[in-house]
Amino acid sequence: DMTCDDDGGGADGEHGQNTTNQPQRTCLSIFQHYQKNINVLLTRGDWNRRDDEILLAVSKEYGENDHMSQSFYLDRRLPHQCMARLQHANGTHKLEWTMTDDLYVLLAVHALMRSDTHSSSSSSSSS
Repeated sequence: DMTCDDDGGGADGEHGQNTTNQPQRTCLSIFQHYQKNINVLLTRGDWNRRDDEILLAVSKEYGENDHMSQSFYLDRRLPHQCMARLQHANGTHKLEWTMTDDLYVLLAVHALMRSDTHSSSSSSSSS
């Protein structure tokens, strides 16, 4: 069970040690991962050859670290996605998110949406 705490998050035991095999993630990192990789309103499908060509051309023109410019030229690609794609091309991956991580994120988002719906409907009915 992935949990999120403001002080660094993670499934911690009594003395702060990680008691599961899940990496410790902050609430912010979980939310960012959802927005950048799972939220279908913001993400686009797999990268194709044309996307790669545009990304490489723009990164040559503006620099490999100008992810804002790269995402501007790639429809519905976020700066983080451009950075990750370039890292993938260069073989410099960061910690990968697993399907299990994505499942925990989806469950957490749905739970938050349900609790927000319940709290807003109860506050509006008490007015």
